[in-house]
Amino acid sequence: MLRAGSDKPVVMIAGGTGLAPMAAMIKHALLNGEYEGPITLYQGARTREWLYDVELFRALQDEFPDQFTYRPCLSEVPADEAEAEGFASGNVTDVLEADHPSLRGYQGYVCGPPVMVEAALKTLMGRRLFPRDIFREDFFNEADKAGGGVRSPLIKR
Repeated sequence: MLRAGSDKPVVMIAGGTGLAPMAAMIKHALLNGEYEGPITLYQGARTREWLYDVELFRALQDEFPDQFTYRPCLSEVPADEAEAEGFASGNVTDVLEADHPSLRGYQGYVCGPPVMVEAALKTLMGRRLFPRDIFREDFFNEADKAGGGVRSPLIKR
């Protein structure tokens, strides 16, 4: 659930199945009026085929244009092709950096594969978001678990 109270602007970064908990929080916040601050969702994928729920998030963006922004990002699709379908081209962290020179005063939520989570943490902190305002979840596969997972010296679990 979103950390309500201050209704700080929220930036969410999701990859793969990490989108599921973000979708639940977004729907709860918007459809139940549980959060009044702006929410931006960055969904990262390699190609269009790797994205899901695009229509849902575009509909929510249309229904809540002053509160919700959806930024699907394709890392392996040329910019002209991606933009023709309404997607950003590049890694989700690169698109986030281009959109936000600073994230001071925001809350960050990150969920997805460990490598993406680690890159997102570095990006968020590089944009002046304090670790106390970043909430994350890594989805480990068996190889990640066997190797002890990804460890960040910056964020404690």
